[in-house]
Amino acid sequence: MKKKVFAGLLAVVMMAVLAVPAMALTSYELFSGWEQDGYPGGVT
Repeated sequence: MKKKVFAGLLAVVMMAVLAVPAMALTSYELFSGWEQDGYPGGVT
């Protein structure tokens, strides 16, 4: 029973985490912002 509850909670958390990037800027908007403001330090 505990395994089923854990698996269910894990599935809900995974869906919530994966939904965040879907709400982010499109790649075009991100690239345009980088072109105007400069690239972040971690981007090569």
